Amino acid sequence: MFEACRNMITWTVSRASALRHCARGTVAVELAFYVPVAAVMITGAVEFGRLGLEQVRITSAAHAGAEFGAYSRSNAANIDGMVEAARLDADDVTNSLTVVAREFCRCPGAAEQACSILCGDDNYAPQYVEVSVSQDVDLWFNFPGIPATITLAADSTLRY
Repeated sequence: MFEACRNMITWTVSRASALRHCARGTVAVELAFYVPVAAVMITGAVEFGRLGLEQVRITSAAHAGAEFGAYSRSNAANIDGMVEAARLDADDVTNSLTVVAREFCRCPGAAEQACSILCGDDNYAPQYVEVSVSQDVDLWFNFPGIPATITLAADSTLRY
């Protein structure tokens, strides 16, 4: 009887030892599944962060151009000055930004109109400056279903 129990215990211990030795490669298999997923997540986070920084730069440039134009009446008429202020704020030495600036008048609740027209309150239409900035940004990594180039844009309108 003891012989049978001893044989069964020996068999069980040897099977457990064999199973323990078979589990040695599981970490490598799990790592092989995890690394590609982690790599895609990290590259996506890098691209998303880079696009966010570019959007902040473009928005700041549009606001800087509009602030230049809203500073005085002569600056509002200086379209080239507003464009240059936007480019300087964005450190755009290669002229890769598309910058459009304009001056316009609009009565409250109405469409754009000539600046010499009186509004319903017998005052001239308020004058505004608007600066629009856009840039095509090439992605560093290609993702399925996402275009290789994304256009970022920002507008800023201020009254002077």
